[in-house]
Amino acid sequence: MKMYELTPAQKNFAGLQSFYKDTSVATLCGIIIFDDFLERQSLIDALETVIKKHEALHLRFRFDEGKLKQYVANAENESDDTVRFMSFKTEEDARKFALGEGRTVFGATAAPMYRFTVFEIPDHSGIILSASHIVLDSWSYSVLANDIYETYRRIISAETSAVDTSSPDNDGVSVETSENDVHEENSVPERKYNFTSSFARYETYLLSDKYRTDLQFWKERYEDGITPTYIVPGRKNDMSSSSERRLYFLTSELSAKIKDFCVRNSISAATVFESAVLIYLSRINRTEKVSINTMVLGRNNAAEKKTVGMYASVLPLTVSLKGNDSAADICNNVMRSHREIYRRRDLPFNEIMSAVRLYGGVSGRLTDVMVNFQNSVTEVPARTEWLSNGYNESAFVLNIDERDGGNRYVFSVDYQTEVFETEKSATLLTERIIHILKQITENAEIKADEISLIPDAECEMLVSEFNDTEVSLKYASCVHERISELAREYPDRCALVFHGREYTSGELERLSDALAEELLERGIGKGDIAALMCRRSPYMIIAMLAVMKTGAAYMPLSPDQPEERVKYMLEDSGAKLVLTFGCECAVGTSLRLEDLVSENNDNESGIRDISRQESEDVKKEQITISCTPDDPCYMIFTSGSSGKPKGTVITHRNVMNYSEVT
Repeated sequence: MKMYELTPAQKNFAGLQSFYKDTSVATLCGIIIFDDFLERQSLIDALETVIKKHEALHLRFRFDEGKLKQYVANAENESDDTVRFMSFKTEEDARKFALGEGRTVFGATAAPMYRFTVFEIPDHSGIILSASHIVLDSWSYSVLANDIYETYRRIISAETSAVDTSSPDNDGVSVETSENDVHEENSVPERKYNFTSSFARYETYLLSDKYRTDLQFWKERYEDGITPTYIVPGRKNDMSSSSERRLYFLTSELSAKIKDFCVRNSISAATVFESAVLIYLSRINRTEKVSINTMVLGRNNAAEKKTVGMYASVLPLTVSLKGNDSAADICNNVMRSHREIYRRRDLPFNEIMSAVRLYGGVSGRLTDVMVNFQNSVTEVPARTEWLSNGYNESAFVLNIDERDGGNRYVFSVDYQTEVFETEKSATLLTERIIHILKQITENAEIKADEISLIPDAECEMLVSEFNDTEVSLKYASCVHERISELAREYPDRCALVFHGREYTSGELERLSDALAEELLERGIGKGDIAALMCRRSPYMIIAMLAVMKTGAAYMPLSPDQPEERVKYMLEDSGAKLVLTFGCECAVGTSLRLEDLVSENNDNESGIRDISRQESEDVKKEQITISCTPDDPCYMIFTSGSSGKPKGTVITHRNVMNYSEVT
């Protein structure tokens, strides 16, 4: 019995299964529902024939001196009871059963590493496959489905021929053919494409110069350092891998636009989807260099594309995006990067990540987002669906499905339930990505910082929820008044954490009072609008509170927004002043918060004082401006993707209601 080392692709999932013990994180499950009702026994016979034919289904694993290795079991010596049959009343019942199969845990030394179920529902037959990702990838599912159906057709054809040749109309000669002869003729036991045939390629690679140059490529790619990219900035690394899956169907119109965009710009569809996700991540993480993980096919030739096995591998894709890059430029940049890393796909993922951690200064994950584009074609008259296994290593996985040659794309979104506590939050994120796709495909020259992240529908929903005042207020006060009350009650309680540093309620109260005095001195008061254009910092929160204390309303502006859009919003809102921190505003009257920050940095928190006016004209009591819950708290502008941005005023009552409800 010959023992084989695991391939790099197999090691990835074996390591995953080992880390997330007793979970189905490395289980692959799919369901295929044929358009018609197939002859039951012939379908089972076809499936058993195909199982014997494909070597990867007979891989078995065992530990040899503490190291997991594999060998090929003799198919003839294994039990024939490898296929189950089930009957269901409805398609939904079959799908529920399949979901349970997707939760099957295949241990490292389990035998076999797959489970097939033939099933019937009214008017249809189907097959459910659950298997370990250590032996199969998703491309293998299409290979198996095509092979099973073709074998089934041969069996049916042979049985029909047997009936025809035994007919008296056959020149008066009756030729008898037994059922055993028919199935023996179509058993096709030969293994034309063996998974183990590719093992030598991996062994040669690990000893080659290419292996060393590939490793050097990944070292150089991250030697300048890299900041991890998260779908929810600031999330913890130790969250549970439990996940849910939801399907989202893109419209035929948008799908057609994406395909047309690809043709016009000579790029792949996968590139467009990856670009949309990267643009979103760049904006929410406020960084130009962003990363996602991608799944690549890993099959090097036509023979391997016809072979069942585990070839697919994960690669990190890191690109740089600038605010003035056009959508077309970003897509081309992503495609170039994709080609670069694809040429280095044979390097084991754990070695790639070792280089990233060592040279990029990353202590944990590089990213918690994966984009996986699937376009393998199942050439059978059937519908196919991939099912969640209930676990995922990544917080957010966007699977784009174009398998069965339909006229629209399907998103299968896997999201960790500890990161996205509700399905609604995952849906909103998915809709934002779709919103970005619409803008990209409508205008290839749109700049990254001109792309709106939030769809109009979500903006309207936020405004509607904020304006739902049918709630009995526990605190009939303004936002800043309630925060001041808490600061007086708990001055030493942590109110804000920024880059791991804590700031107390008392500190924020004192500093916002100081800034409010400065704003009053500059003529900002009740009924005014003061715009805020700040990079993330404690001063952004201080500025918001200070503006409210003057009786004015604040209006957030993004430093990444185009100058023309900023100019329009300032003019439309009538903002009297723009408070900036960490950036410059080229239009309007600005006040740099940096100019008000004292050089004294002796506070334990590390936050610097805001200098007060020396004049006695502004007294402390002057910042006790009379405000009511129905006065404006802040003003926002909804998405401008369908025209000019629209300003909406949110009152203190709206915010207090929303904070109580949530």
